[in-house]
Amino acid sequence: MTPKSNNDNQERALAILREKVMVGASLAEAVSILQRLDQETKVALTTYRDGNYTGLAHQMISRRLMYGNLVPSRLDTENMLIEALTAMEVGEFNFYDLKYDHGDDAVNLLELTLALLHKNRDRGDYGNKIIVHIANRMSNIDALPEVEENDASLTPLMQSILSGDLQASMVLVECGASLDLLNNRGKNARDYVELKRHSNFPFYLEFKTFLLEKAYADKLVAKKRKPI
Repeated sequence: MTPKSNNDNQERALAILREKVMVGASLAEAVSILQRLDQETKVALTTYRDGNYTGLAHQMISRRLMYGNLVPSRLDTENMLIEALTAMEVGEFNFYDLKYDHGDDAVNLLELTLALLHKNRDRGDYGNKIIVHIANRMSNIDALPEVEENDASLTPLMQSILSGDLQASMVLVECGASLDLLNNRGKNARDYVELKRHSNFPFYLEFKTFLLEKAYADKLVAKKRKPI
Protein backbone atom coordinates (compact mmCIF):
# COMPACT_ATOMS: atom_id res chain seq x y z
CA MET A 1 0.00 0.00 0.00
CA THR A 2 1.37 3.43 -0.97
CA PRO A 3 1.79 6.20 1.63
CA LYS A 4 -1.00 8.16 -0.10
CA SER A 5 -3.39 5.21 0.05
CA ASN A 6 -2.52 4.69 3.68
CA ASN A 7 -3.20 8.36 4.46
CA ASP A 8 -6.48 8.25 2.56
CA ASN A 9 -7.57 5.18 4.53
CA GLN A 10 -6.67 6.92 7.79
CA GLU A 11 -8.65 10.00 6.80
CA ARG A 12 -11.69 7.89 5.95
CA ALA A 13 -11.43 6.07 9.28
CA LEU A 14 -11.15 9.39 11.12
CA ALA A 15 -14.15 10.81 9.23
CA ILE A 16 -16.24 7.80 10.25
CA LEU A 17 -15.10 8.16 13.85
CA ARG A 18 -15.91 11.90 13.88
CA GLU A 19 -19.42 11.23 12.59
CA LYS A 20 -19.95 8.54 15.21
CA VAL A 21 -18.79 10.83 18.01
CA MET A 22 -20.89 13.75 16.75
CA VAL A 23 -24.20 12.01 16.27
CA GLY A 24 -23.93 8.34 15.30
CA ALA A 25 -23.41 7.00 18.80
CA SER A 26 -25.37 7.84 21.93
CA LEU A 27 -23.86 10.65 23.96
CA ALA A 28 -22.72 8.18 26.64
CA GLU A 29 -21.04 6.06 23.97
CA ALA A 30 -19.39 9.12 22.43
CA VAL A 31 -17.94 10.07 25.82
CA SER A 32 -16.64 6.52 26.30
CA ILE A 33 -15.01 6.55 22.86
CA LEU A 34 -13.31 9.89 23.42
CA GLN A 35 -12.02 8.93 26.85
CA ARG A 36 -10.34 5.81 25.43
CA LEU A 37 -8.49 7.61 22.63
CA ASP A 38 -4.80 8.38 22.86
CA GLN A 39 -3.54 11.95 22.46
CA GLU A 40 -2.40 11.44 18.86
CA THR A 41 -5.85 10.24 17.75
CA LYS A 42 -7.55 13.12 19.56
CA VAL A 43 -5.33 15.56 17.69
CA ALA A 44 -6.23 13.85 14.40
CA LEU A 45 -9.95 14.06 15.26
CA THR A 46 -9.86 17.76 16.07
CA THR A 47 -7.42 18.94 13.37
CA TYR A 48 -6.94 18.10 9.72
CA ARG A 49 -3.51 17.25 8.32
CA ASP A 50 -3.05 20.90 7.32
CA GLY A 51 -3.58 21.95 10.94
CA ASN A 52 -7.03 23.46 10.45
CA TYR A 53 -9.72 22.79 13.07
CA THR A 54 -12.31 20.15 12.11
CA GLY A 55 -15.09 21.82 14.09
CA LEU A 56 -15.70 18.63 16.08
CA ALA A 57 -16.58 20.35 19.37
CA HIS A 58 -18.81 22.89 17.63
CA GLN A 59 -20.68 20.22 15.71
CA MET A 60 -21.15 18.09 18.80
CA ILE A 61 -22.64 21.04 20.70
CA SER A 62 -24.76 22.05 17.71
CA ARG A 63 -26.16 18.56 17.14
CA ARG A 64 -26.60 17.42 20.73
CA LEU A 65 -27.18 20.37 23.05
CA MET A 66 -30.79 21.07 22.16
CA TYR A 67 -31.69 17.37 22.27
CA GLY A 68 -31.33 17.61 26.02
CA ASN A 69 -34.94 18.80 26.01
CA LEU A 70 -36.08 15.45 24.61
CA VAL A 71 -34.68 13.14 27.28
CA PRO A 72 -35.96 12.49 30.83
CA SER A 73 -32.84 13.94 32.44
CA ARG A 74 -31.42 17.06 30.82
CA LEU A 75 -28.85 17.09 33.61
CA ASP A 76 -27.39 13.85 32.23
CA THR A 77 -27.08 15.41 28.78
CA GLU A 78 -25.41 18.51 30.15
CA ASN A 79 -22.94 16.57 32.29
CA MET A 80 -22.06 14.18 29.47
CA LEU A 81 -21.50 17.04 27.02
CA ILE A 82 -19.06 18.55 29.51
CA GLU A 83 -17.33 15.17 29.83
CA ALA A 84 -17.13 14.91 26.05
CA LEU A 85 -15.60 18.37 25.69
CA THR A 86 -13.11 17.62 28.47
CA ALA A 87 -12.15 14.34 26.80
CA MET A 88 -11.44 16.21 23.54
CA GLU A 89 -8.95 18.59 25.15
CA VAL A 90 -5.41 18.08 23.90
CA GLY A 91 -2.40 19.91 25.31
CA GLU A 92 -2.21 23.56 24.31
CA PHE A 93 -4.67 23.19 21.41
CA ASN A 94 -7.59 25.31 22.66
CA PHE A 95 -10.59 24.62 20.44
CA TYR A 96 -12.73 26.70 22.81
CA ASP A 97 -11.23 29.87 21.31
CA LEU A 98 -11.56 28.82 17.67
CA LYS A 99 -14.29 29.97 15.33
CA TYR A 100 -16.26 27.64 13.10
CA ASP A 101 -18.99 28.28 10.55
CA HIS A 102 -22.53 28.35 11.96
CA GLY A 103 -25.11 29.61 9.50
CA ASP A 104 -23.78 32.79 7.93
CA ASP A 105 -21.24 33.49 10.67
CA ALA A 106 -18.10 32.01 12.13
CA VAL A 107 -18.52 31.73 15.90
CA ASN A 108 -16.51 30.44 18.83
CA LEU A 109 -17.84 27.67 21.07
CA LEU A 110 -19.29 30.05 23.67
CA GLU A 111 -21.10 32.11 21.03
CA LEU A 112 -22.54 28.95 19.49
CA THR A 113 -23.68 27.52 22.83
CA LEU A 114 -25.37 30.77 23.81
CA ALA A 115 -27.08 31.12 20.42
CA LEU A 116 -28.60 27.66 20.86
CA LEU A 117 -29.65 28.25 24.46
CA HIS A 118 -31.18 31.66 23.70
CA LYS A 119 -33.68 29.89 21.44
CA ASN A 120 -34.99 27.83 24.35
CA ARG A 121 -37.00 30.16 26.55
CA ASP A 122 -38.10 27.34 28.86
CA ARG A 123 -34.67 25.89 29.57
CA GLY A 124 -34.49 26.99 33.20
CA ASP A 125 -30.87 26.53 34.27
CA TYR A 126 -30.21 23.82 31.67
CA GLY A 127 -26.98 24.75 29.90
CA ASN A 128 -25.58 26.95 32.66
CA LYS A 129 -22.88 24.44 33.58
CA ILE A 130 -21.82 24.18 29.95
CA ILE A 131 -21.54 27.97 29.76
CA VAL A 132 -19.31 27.96 32.85
CA HIS A 133 -17.19 25.09 31.52
CA ILE A 134 -16.54 26.83 28.19
CA ALA A 135 -16.11 30.33 29.64
CA ASN A 136 -13.50 29.13 32.13
CA ARG A 137 -11.45 27.61 29.30
CA MET A 138 -11.52 30.53 26.91
CA SER A 139 -8.70 33.04 26.84
CA ASN A 140 -11.13 35.96 26.50
CA ILE A 141 -14.89 35.75 27.05
CA ASP A 142 -15.25 39.43 26.19
CA ALA A 143 -13.89 39.20 22.65
CA LEU A 144 -15.79 41.50 20.29
CA PRO A 145 -16.46 39.83 16.92
CA GLU A 146 -15.69 41.52 13.62
CA VAL A 147 -18.91 42.81 12.06
CA GLU A 148 -20.09 44.86 9.09
CA GLU A 149 -19.61 48.60 9.43
CA ASN A 150 -23.26 49.29 10.24
CA ASP A 151 -23.65 46.45 12.75
CA ALA A 152 -22.98 46.51 16.49
CA SER A 153 -20.24 44.21 17.74
CA LEU A 154 -21.55 42.36 20.80
CA THR A 155 -19.77 40.40 23.49
CA PRO A 156 -21.47 37.17 24.64
CA LEU A 157 -22.79 39.06 27.67
CA MET A 158 -24.24 41.87 25.53
CA GLN A 159 -25.91 39.32 23.26
CA SER A 160 -27.35 37.43 26.23
CA ILE A 161 -28.77 40.65 27.66
CA LEU A 162 -30.35 41.64 24.35
CA SER A 163 -31.80 38.13 24.05
CA GLY A 164 -33.37 38.51 27.49
CA ASP A 165 -31.63 35.36 28.73
CA LEU A 166 -31.40 36.09 32.45
CA GLN A 167 -29.69 32.83 33.39
CA ALA A 168 -26.95 33.18 30.76
CA SER A 169 -26.41 36.85 31.61
CA MET A 170 -25.95 36.14 35.31
CA VAL A 171 -23.69 33.15 34.70
CA LEU A 172 -21.44 35.16 32.37
CA VAL A 173 -21.09 37.94 34.94
CA GLU A 174 -20.19 35.34 37.58
CA CYS A 175 -17.55 34.02 35.15
CA GLY A 176 -15.99 37.47 34.93
CA ALA A 177 -17.59 38.94 31.79
CA SER A 178 -17.11 42.70 31.62
CA LEU A 179 -20.04 45.04 32.18
CA ASP A 180 -17.94 48.06 31.18
CA LEU A 181 -16.15 47.09 27.95
CA LEU A 182 -17.16 49.45 25.11
CA ASN A 183 -18.05 48.11 21.68
CA ASN A 184 -17.83 49.79 18.27
CA ARG A 185 -20.98 51.79 19.08
CA GLY A 186 -19.48 53.13 22.29
CA LYS A 187 -21.88 51.06 24.41
CA ASN A 188 -21.19 48.62 27.21
CA ALA A 189 -23.26 45.82 28.73
CA ARG A 190 -24.79 48.16 31.28
CA ASP A 191 -26.17 50.30 28.44
CA TYR A 192 -27.88 47.25 26.94
CA VAL A 193 -29.38 46.42 30.34
CA GLU A 194 -30.94 49.89 30.41
CA LEU A 195 -32.58 49.20 27.05
CA LYS A 196 -34.47 46.32 28.67
CA ARG A 197 -36.14 48.70 31.14
CA HIS A 198 -38.86 49.37 28.58
CA SER A 199 -38.79 46.24 26.41
CA ASN A 200 -38.48 43.60 29.15
CA PHE A 201 -38.93 45.08 32.60
CA PRO A 202 -38.99 41.74 34.51
CA PHE A 203 -35.56 40.93 33.07
CA TYR A 204 -34.33 44.44 33.81
CA LEU A 205 -35.49 44.30 37.43
CA GLU A 206 -34.09 40.84 38.15
CA PHE A 207 -30.75 41.50 36.50
CA LYS A 208 -30.29 44.87 38.19
CA THR A 209 -31.12 43.24 41.53
CA PHE A 210 -28.57 40.53 40.81
CA LEU A 211 -25.90 43.14 40.00
CA LEU A 212 -26.59 45.06 43.20
CA GLU A 213 -26.45 41.92 45.32
CA LYS A 214 -23.23 40.80 43.60
CA ALA A 215 -21.61 44.22 44.10
CA TYR A 216 -22.51 44.11 47.80
CA ALA A 217 -21.18 40.56 48.19
CA ASP A 218 -17.95 41.46 46.36
CA LYS A 219 -17.51 44.47 48.63
CA LEU A 220 -17.84 42.30 51.75
CA VAL A 221 -15.28 39.83 50.39
CA ALA A 222 -12.85 42.66 49.58
CA LYS A 223 -13.34 44.13 53.06
CA LYS A 224 -12.50 40.79 54.71
CA ARG A 225 -9.33 40.49 52.64
CA LYS A 226 -8.19 44.03 53.49
CA PRO A 227 -5.26 43.89 55.96
CA ILE A 228 -5.95 45.34 59.38
